[in-house]
Formats: sequence, C-alpha cells, structure tokens
Amino acid sequence: MYLNVHSQYSLRYGTMSIPKLTAEALSLGITQLVLTDINSSTGIMEFIRICDEKGIKPIGRIEFRRHKTI
Repeated sequence: MYLNVHSQYSLRYGTMSIPKLTAEALSLGITQLVLTDINSSTGIMEFIRICDEKGIKPIGRIEFRRHKTI
C-alpha cells in the first residue's frame, strides 16, 4: 500500500492524473492506494470511482500544509 500519493489536484506538487495513478498502481499489483492530495479534496470522488472500477481499495485523505506569507 502506498500511503502518500499526490495527484494533479495537489497543485504544484502532483503531476499525474488519477487515471494514470490508478493504472500504474494496478500494473504494480497494488490492491490498496491512499490519495493524500495537498490542501485539496477535489479528486476524492473521481479517485474512489476509478479505484472501484479497477478493483483497488481506495482510501482518501488530505495532507494539510500551511503556506508561509511574506
């Protein structure tokens, strides 16, 4: 299980789309995947739907980061 996966919804941090992330996980034989996008829950529903279609157990979380202001 991969516990710290960021999708393109983690602006400036994630680059892969959820379909690509789940396809990669499936190709590696991963059966559980945790999406932890940074300061965003936008992709959770898409993630759950695609994981269900591919037989991967989806776990959705959010990684909160405080951005420093200058």
